Amino acid sequence: MIYDSLETIPYKIFMRIVEDISLIHLLSSNKEEDKETLQTIWDSLFEEYNTLSPEKEEMKLLQLEKEIAFIECKHKGIAVALTALDFEYNQELVDILLSYGYKLSKETYYEDLKRIERESSALEMKAKNIKKRLPKKDANSVSVRVTTDRIFAFYTAVLGIDFDYNNVSVTKVLALKEQVDNKLKSIEDQMKKNKSTNSKK
Repeated sequence: MIYDSLETIPYKIFMRIVEDISLIHLLSSNKEEDKETLQTIWDSLFEEYNTLSPEKEEMKLLQLEKEIAFIECKHKGIAVALTALDFEYNQELVDILLSYGYKLSKETYYEDLKRIERESSALEMKAKNIKKRLPKKDANSVSVRVTTDRIFAFYTAVLGIDFDYNNVSVTKVLALKEQVDNKLKSIEDQMKKNKSTNSKK
């Protein structure tokens, strides 16, 4: 089975895909599926999520950071493979370069290595260009990563309900978040009203 809608994909799995690189999490079993199909499904899910979620900018930022990390990792992997292959032929490393779309043959082996090195430098430039789209970080800011379980625990405390943290769907989480925001706003409005009433006495 493939998680192909926000109604079926568990929120934790959705966020795991956002935070790492592998789309294999879209598969709920060991069933094999081509990368192009999975990428198409993921692009559709992510676009729908951005349409429904009020936290669009945060998700876009996370996606950019993910893309940068993937490109930099790919560039470093290619560089390591090229260095090793310059000393000794290794079929496994050659297969990695071929999987990235590079052409490498034994007839023009060293010429191909030099060409791949030049072509792969474009990855470094691509990562730098994407980094320019990231907002500048405040030198005094502190990044705090809140776990999904802690967020869900907060939701249950505010709403007085409980649910399966591991299997709750993305659409359900979005609905819960909206309920939490509304309830917190209601409490805040009531506090302001009480404060105003007390100040008049």
